[in-house]
Amino acid sequence: MKLKEKFMYALAALVTLVFLALVIIVFWVTVPEPNRDLANFLLGQFAAIVTMVYTYFFGSSKGSADKTENELELRKLRSKDENQT
Repeated sequence: MKLKEKFMYALAALVTLVFLALVIIVFWVTVPEPNRDLANFLLGQFAAIVTMVYTYFFGSSKGSADKTENELELRKLRSKDENQT
């Protein structure tokens, strides 16, 4: 696995964990009244970010990126074969 892929998976996991922590804070921890709007705002922002992360990983974007990478590898192999003959 490439470093870029490791970073993407780690970032997606981190975003998901932060979102879950915010859900726990908003629903099960008493948030002081002056900070309640901020907590709800952050929860909404992270909900949107988690949606984007899941859309990438489970939508067509990840498949498209994988397809492009496979095509590049195939081109490299073909050019090596042409150069050897």
